[in-house]
Parts: sequence; C-alpha cells; structure tokens
Amino acid sequence: MGTTRYEPNAIHFEFIYPDSKSSPTVLTVTLEPPERIVFLPVPDWVVENIWQGSIAGTHHFESEAQRLVDEFKADLMPGPNGKWFEPRAPKRRE
Repeated sequence: MGTTRYEPNAIHFEFIYPDSKSSPTVLTVTLEPPERIVFLPVPDWVVENIWQGSIAGTHHFESEAQRLVDEFKADLMPGPNGKWFEPRAPKRRE
C-alpha cells in the first residue's frame, strides 16, 4: 500500500507492486466520496506543544473568540478550504 491523497471531491489510493525485473508499478485507484471532503486545520488559537505532545487552547475575550471562530468557519468553505489540500512547508518555531 502506498499513500492516500485527499482532494475535496476525490480520494486517491496508491498501491505499489514490486517487480524484481524492473521498477515498481504504482496503481492509483480514485474514489468519489459521498460528500465533499473538508480539511479541519488546527485553529490559530490552539497552542501546540510539540515537546510534550499535547495540544492546549488559549484564553480570549468573548468578542475575539467569536471573531476567531468566524474565521475558522469561513476556512471550511470550498474556496478557502482548497488551500489545505496543497503541499505545505513544515512548521518552524522561531
């Protein structure tokens, strides 16, 4: 089994078949999901503590929290959510 790639309207499964006489053969099977696939990114207000392996939240005033939730909801729409299906550079801590 190779990688599984997701797109908003497709799931791609890669199957790798080794061949001792030549290079491996990759067979890709594409399925159409019953509904649109949405990537749920980790919101900006969530603090990731990689060293300890935990994820925690942060405290905000209610008005700021509502703005952050509205931004997150907007990111679930078809246009803005598409960016999450593209390759991303690894996160780096400064």
